[in-house]
Amino acid sequence: MGLRAVGLGAVLALAALLLSGSASAKPPWVKDLASIDRGIDGAVALGRIDAAEAADDRSAVAAAANVLPKLPSSRYRNLAAVVHQVAGFWKGYDSARGHALFGMLSFNTRWFASHWDVKAGTEVVDYSDGTWYHAFPGIGFQFHPLENFGKLNNFVTQKNTSRAEQLAQTLMDRSVVRAGGLAWEYYFRFGGGRPPWISGMAQAVAAQALSRAGTFLADPTLTAASQRVYKTIPLLTRSAQTGPWIRLYA
Repeated sequence: MGLRAVGLGAVLALAALLLSGSASAKPPWVKDLASIDRGIDGAVALGRIDAAEAADDRSAVAAAANVLPKLPSSRYRNLAAVVHQVAGFWKGYDSARGHALFGMLSFNTRWFASHWDVKAGTEVVDYSDGTWYHAFPGIGFQFHPLENFGKLNNFVTQKNTSRAEQLAQTLMDRSVVRAGGLAWEYYFRFGGGRPPWISGMAQAVAAQALSRAGTFLADPTLTAASQRVYKTIPLLTRSAQTGPWIRLYA
């Protein structure tokens, strides 16, 4: 019987038993997994995600719950940190965040199940959907919009149709609406940005990469998306003595 068939509730119970029989000794991630489960239920009830998306999200969570008790030292700490990170957004799950957060959780689970952590800044691709992840010590591999749009630009320059199509679609699946425009969120703290924050630099590169990809792939939806990215600029713009200043972390 697969993890999806067993159900997240059963996996949570098993995880707790593996670690301890007493509530006080349960590791923090057991509570995190329960919060995630509650968040998925809420997202379904509010119509933010459909049944298929909920099943995929629960599958990613169940896999993490199955792997975590078996991991040693830093591999355990990194994956537990990602679980805690995903749990922190439990009130705000929707389709776009589901793709980003649970896709990231799934990748980290698969990585740390068989690999040790790597040096900071290492870039690794998830070939299942084309997403690139950036290694940060202690918090595993993180979805990094600027890095991904840089890769999309590279694939367009290389005229790599299949990789450009795959990554463009993956990034569109992770786009959120901010101020009527499209944006890509960061889910970790950095440079004063409080997650989920967006970056003026990432937004600029996103607009460029989507415009170029739209032309290269003859896909008007990507061209239209690139235009919608610019609608987020007022949200990111502040007045300064030298002129408009676009915030890197907002």
